[in-house]
Amino acid sequence: MVETPLLSYLTRSLSAMYAFHGALILFFSFDVIRHWRLIRYASLLTVALGAILYWIDSDAGMGRWWTYIEGPPIASFGLWLLALQTWIGEPKESLNRPNPTHARSN
Repeated sequence: MVETPLLSYLTRSLSAMYAFHGALILFFSFDVIRHWRLIRYASLLTVALGAILYWIDSDAGMGRWWTYIEGPPIASFGLWLLALQTWIGEPKESLNRPNPTHARSN
């Protein structure tokens, strides 16, 4: 591929977006009960992202190896998160519990 400003922009933007997504998922993992619904929503979006990337890669004429190693693993990760949530079941304690960082100190 020819190095152009557009190629540089696209590769760096994509890399930053993957890092951003990973940071969000990591943040959610620190309080799974509080972020239960956000995790569900992010998981559904991750499945959709994987399907969209598969379609884009196929339509753009990327090689089969690229098409199969980008979209399907991303969608599989989202499905895995959804399966875990289903297997665990919705938390019994309130999803709207008070935030300890906002508790009033005496």
